[in-house]
Amino acid sequence: MKALGYARVSVEDERIENQIAEISAYAKNNGIELMKIFTDVGVSGSKPALEREGFKSLMQASELLDVKTIVIYDLTRLGRDLFDLVTTYKTLLEKGYNVLFVKHPELNVTQSSPIGEALRKALLVLLGAVAELERAFIRERTVSGLARAKAQGVKLGRKPADIPVELVKRYLKMGATKKFIYAKLVEDGFLRYKEKGVERVMSYDWFLKRMKKEGL
Repeated sequence: MKALGYARVSVEDERIENQIAEISAYAKNNGIELMKIFTDVGVSGSKPALEREGFKSLMQASELLDVKTIVIYDLTRLGRDLFDLVTTYKTLLEKGYNVLFVKHPELNVTQSSPIGEALRKALLVLLGAVAELERAFIRERTVSGLARAKAQGVKLGRKPADIPVELVKRYLKMGATKKFIYAKLVEDGFLRYKEKGVERVMSYDWFLKRMKKEGL
């Protein structure tokens, strides 16, 4: 099996050489041909993986070399923000990648066997549930914020005055288009308001205006 490696350290972390050594040893002990290890040095885990130069180079090399296995030191190398971490990991699995963690072998599933594929599908369901839970928390905070504003006498108007800025920023960081973000937010229950007792959905044009007002 051919694979690419990925290592990341922030300013506070240990030297990158430690992770490289662990990844190399793991590959050797498991009969994996490690073609190259990509790194991000001095990069915080709060920065989405798909925005990091090293990780972007890894994904490009993966496409060029047709290598679908990635060896990573541990789960936190993908990210420390729960939503970004889960979304990145879920995206890799959905694209057919085998993601192998040196320190988390219990998460290592491949497509090489029916059992591995079954585990992958189960893991995708679990990750989807975690991502949905995180979105629900954000949605709850947004609704609470609107309720507080209304209680303080702020006129919200017939259409919702706010969009879930925090969630929109996360989607933008992952490279999502505005149309995708709009559709996803509507699907997840955002951008809705009531007019004369009838629930309606914020129009796409209004959504773009709200994004512009928020500087997004």
